[in-house]
Amino acid sequence: MLKKVRFFEPSCTECPSYSAWGDFPRETRYCMAKRRKGKRFKAHDPKFRAPKWCPKRLPSRVCRVYRLKDMEESIERIRRAAFDLNELTYYPAAGYRYAPEPRLEKNIGYTVRQFYERVNEDGPEYILDELGLEFGDLFELDDGLRPYYFYYFGPGVVLPATVSRIPKREGNGKS
Repeated sequence: MLKKVRFFEPSCTECPSYSAWGDFPRETRYCMAKRRKGKRFKAHDPKFRAPKWCPKRLPSRVCRVYRLKDMEESIERIRRAAFDLNELTYYPAAGYRYAPEPRLEKNIGYTVRQFYERVNEDGPEYILDELGLEFGDLFELDDGLRPYYFYYFGPGVVLPATVSRIPKREGNGKS
């Protein structure tokens, strides 16, 4: 059964590039991410969410699939057996057990909520058909603002994941 999970988009006030000058009711807000002068927020821009023009936002969402390292599969199988699927809302994944390079990286046109609902209704195999999925795979859905993680628990069961010590990629890759 699909559990009710809320996915929040981060606000600009959480971003280090956000700057506000002046007193609260009449403050002037700026995004300092790209330019030295910054880009001024317009009156019609949202107050609590990132605007569509945010320089950190990616043009399309990217889905990355991480696979467990070779020696970690048996440990993860034992760990997964300790959890009751009916009581889980989020799966606590250990990020250091995953390879830093994604197994698959694909642009998808779904929002985080649409991805979660579609994957649990149709299964992840229909969305990510290029890869033979294995139990324990970790999906990262990144829109540039905040990555969301999902754990492949079993056939047709994908849970949102809280990931500690997220896998880092070497080189110039973003993550």
